[in-house]
Amino acid sequence: MASPRLTSDVLALQHRDAETLNRMRPNTARSIADGHDGAMSHGVSFPVGPGGDRSTTSTGRGIVADALRAVDPVGARSVEHETAWRTRYLQHFRRLVEVGLGTPEAWGSIAAAGLAAVHDRMVVLDDTDVEIPVSTLLEAPSKRALTTVEVKGHGRPAEALLLPYRGQSLGGEKLREQLLAWDRLGVLEPSAVDAVMDVVDHPEWLRLDGDTVVVLGAGAEMGPIGPLLRWGARVAAVDLPRPGIWERVLRGDPASAGTLLVPTDSSGEGDLATIAGADLLTEVPEIADWLAGLDGRLVVGNYLYADGGTHVRLSAAADLLAQRLCS
Repeated sequence: MASPRLTSDVLALQHRDAETLNRMRPNTARSIADGHDGAMSHGVSFPVGPGGDRSTTSTGRGIVADALRAVDPVGARSVEHETAWRTRYLQHFRRLVEVGLGTPEAWGSIAAAGLAAVHDRMVVLDDTDVEIPVSTLLEAPSKRALTTVEVKGHGRPAEALLLPYRGQSLGGEKLREQLLAWDRLGVLEPSAVDAVMDVVDHPEWLRLDGDTVVVLGAGAEMGPIGPLLRWGARVAAVDLPRPGIWERVLRGDPASAGTLLVPTDSSGEGDLATIAGADLLTEVPEIADWLAGLDGRLVVGNYLYADGGTHVRLSAAADLLAQRLCS
């Protein structure tokens, strides 16, 4: 099934190309995920254009046109012939939304065509910097084996859903009252309120028995590793092989009651933080094979973030990983 989130991630970056990124200050051009480079010179990337650069603008505009083509051919031609893309791209984004509102089929078509265009247009750079189709990652063999190190918590699993809010920890009836207030104010969709209410009624669900939750971007500040482990869940962590990230992840929470699964280099030696991790941009097959060998039903969550075009690359790599796991 097509991923509207990935399609929107890709489309959101057309106005910023590699040349612009290279002109930015080093601390802003570099990916938030430590070590991912704004020059897009490794792994999943944008193709080299006629001018020799990896332009997010040209690739993104092509994806927008492809996404529109079946539902709105006039809109697709308008995208292709736009001469002032950097100042007018918003009108084409608006058109993407407008033509998708008519029917669920139209929206699904736009998402599916946009995602197919991502796979058709984006590339992966091999060890010699030769471009090959990004879709080859769906069947490419692993180049190294990742082994699992389990880090088990010794805390007691949380027995109720608690929501931190304005210095308080809301649970039980107080949480119900707040959810209903948000519903009345339009802060939350009614379906979201109902879903959280269900969890309040069934705190045993918090352990996610039988599931292994895959957290892509384990070191992300807004990631869910902390709550998941406090609830007693089994969590497979994926992030870059950088000691600073893993020291923070492994430091953990004294209240952890779950099990953290850490991917490590099977040939590595040393402290866990120095041999942990894998780069999703370059190691989709390796990460997929590691995850496929874990016990339990996999629930994959993408919490990755990076600046500029690298965010699109990570989103595309995460989607390819999910597709490979589902195949």
